[in-house]
Amino acid sequence: MATMNRLSVVLFLCVVLASSVIPAEARRLDQSGLQPPCAAGSRRGPSSTQDAYLLPYPNTSDASFVAILSVGDTAANGYQLVGIPDGLGAYVDEDADQNTFNLLMNHENGDTVGAVRSHGAPGAFVSKWTTERSTLAVLKGEDLIKKVWAWNRTSKSYRDPNAAGSTPVAMARFCSATLAEQSALYNRESGKGTKDMIFLNGEEDGTDGRAFAHIVTGPYAGNTFELPHFSNAGFENIVPHPNLKKLEDIEGAADKTVVMALDDNGHNRVFVYVGDKSTTGTPVEKAGLFGGKLYVIYLENISDEINNGGSLVAGDTVPFTAVLLGEDLSGADGSGAALRSRFLPVNNPNPPADPKNTKFDRPEDGAWDPKNPHIFYFAVTAAFSVPGRHSRIWKLNFEDPTLTTSNHGQATVLINGPDGADISGPKMMDNVGMNEKGDIMIIQEDVGNQRHLGRVWEYNLKTESLIPIGQHNPAFFSFPAVKTTDEESSGVIMAEDVLGDGWWLLDVQAHKQLPNNLVEDGQLLAMYTGKC
Repeated sequence: MATMNRLSVVLFLCVVLASSVIPAEARRLDQSGLQPPCAAGSRRGPSSTQDAYLLPYPNTSDASFVAILSVGDTAANGYQLVGIPDGLGAYVDEDADQNTFNLLMNHENGDTVGAVRSHGAPGAFVSKWTTERSTLAVLKGEDLIKKVWAWNRTSKSYRDPNAAGSTPVAMARFCSATLAEQSALYNRESGKGTKDMIFLNGEEDGTDGRAFAHIVTGPYAGNTFELPHFSNAGFENIVPHPNLKKLEDIEGAADKTVVMALDDNGHNRVFVYVGDKSTTGTPVEKAGLFGGKLYVIYLENISDEINNGGSLVAGDTVPFTAVLLGEDLSGADGSGAALRSRFLPVNNPNPPADPKNTKFDRPEDGAWDPKNPHIFYFAVTAAFSVPGRHSRIWKLNFEDPTLTTSNHGQATVLINGPDGADISGPKMMDNVGMNEKGDIMIIQEDVGNQRHLGRVWEYNLKTESLIPIGQHNPAFFSFPAVKTTDEESSGVIMAEDVLGDGWWLLDVQAHKQLPNNLVEDGQLLAMYTGKC
């Protein structure tokens, strides 16, 4: 009997010790999140004064929406949501019971617009919201950015925001965003990289937009670093590869940092940045976001998607090459003006032979496939009603995403939207999000100032089913609109790790100007697409 008791104690201790080393990600998923709705519909959360700006698509039961916070509303601590909401990131707090999550939000303001923020200048900024997981009550809001380390391309050095007489840095038009997974910026096996959480975005500001890394956790939290080796462009999003460790046949792949950068300065390019992780320096240096090389995607015999690719249909495949633009573009030769004049003339339909590159029809948001480390998806918006111009989802299948053993691959038209006045399929696809299983893609339309109500689509990569699941609330946005006919949904991210299976976070930009530093109307929402 005594032997049996000792065995029971040993087994009990083993269970306790095993439970104490469960990874944080697993613990988060074990916690109960937001109660899923059992029917399509919409409702206000406890902190929103407005009804949901998005509703289930008519005669469907595939989505439900919750208005979390509307422009002009405040968190419990008095911090106010202002325009223009865009790219998002979310993670669970490390408090005792993990009953809240933090949400990061881009604000797509021009560099002179709105109130002066915590970093000392008006314009674009990132807000941080602490929200109750089970109710979506917003408890606290604050500015994330406290100091900005801007880059001087002449001296090739950072301007120290702590130096006497330093000038606050105004930033412009933060669009989509990526809260990098730790696996994208840290290699657990080699110890290279950073464990600090980093929120990535860029300025969609003509040819002179800058890429930025915003440090969320760790000793550098609140500091923002310009990323000069990405050059200057009209950045829609900066998307790091989270699964390089899965490239087991490529030596040292996880010590690389691979980032897709999408240039939405009109008819433009898709870039690939490749850096090396380190054990020393600032978080951006450790993460491999500093000092890397920049490449541009070239589809074989397609220098211009409009002129050379208008006849492509879904399923068509074109070989591509990632063409090196420069070993080090952190100096004057990496400015938007320099790239425009030497390599990438925006208005030239036939780019120079060296380097070859493809002008896509308005590249927008993108996402890495969470299961296949060779695949990256991205949207091109094109136009609403122009014959021959198709909004598309492209699939890039890299032979080697690190570009170490090969810089080639195959590009496939995954989704080919209808051209002209046809609205039977997705129009002007803008933002995309992927679930953890890699089988569902959420797609958001940005149809500009049209009477057409912008929609949210769900694409099943296994069955190739493409269905509309949401649209903007006609009570607010149908002509003649109470608010505006110039609305778009944006910023969609998978939220399974903070709210539970089937949940997404997204926002609406209602492009109606508002007074008193509110800038423009908009709303933060949660969307449920799971099953009860």
